[in-house]
Amino acid sequence: YYPKEAKDSYPVIIHIYGSAWSSNNGKGGADLGTVGKAAVEAGYIFVTPNHRSNSDAQWPGQINDIKAVARYLRGNAEELKVDTSFIAISGFSSGGHLATMMGTSRNVEKEYTVGSATMDIEGSIGNFTEFSSSVDAVCDWSGPVILDKVNCGNAMDLNSFIAPLQTSSLPSIPMISPRFLPYGKFFVPNHGKSS
Repeated sequence: YYPKEAKDSYPVIIHIYGSAWSSNNGKGGADLGTVGKAAVEAGYIFVTPNHRSNSDAQWPGQINDIKAVARYLRGNAEELKVDTSFIAISGFSSGGHLATMMGTSRNVEKEYTVGSATMDIEGSIGNFTEFSSSVDAVCDWSGPVILDKVNCGNAMDLNSFIAPLQTSSLPSIPMISPRFLPYGKFFVPNHGKSS
């Protein structure tokens, strides 16, 4: 979605829908009438990508998909009129989690390690793997960030979602928790007046 005003390039906001990671086509619920409308009116391109659901791919498939979106935007910057000096990301609920993972994994080249477990957070999806997937700003709209404390009811079992990362020496939950990533120590969630 583009602003009405014609320009040579525009800053970008990638916005990820929430679905408890269970939908692979939730763009229609990506806050188009609120966040999207405000972003476009403020002069941003508003991008609402899909990503694989937890039934399509186990973690890190979802973050690999979103990182591919940022690389795609950079790889097609001229054609899409993307100002690559500012690509922001936001998301609601599980989309907020993915947005936070994008911010806290900034400049992680390919893999990161927690304890004895290593994960390819970047992935190799798409034709633009030589471009950076880093983002310049993050807005997490009520996304879970401390996943060992999350309760999604019966929507999903987080441990089965990331079962391939489970090791005897490391609980699997840290591998999908933003606070364990390089920039996680700089991430401060604010959940209202009581935070």
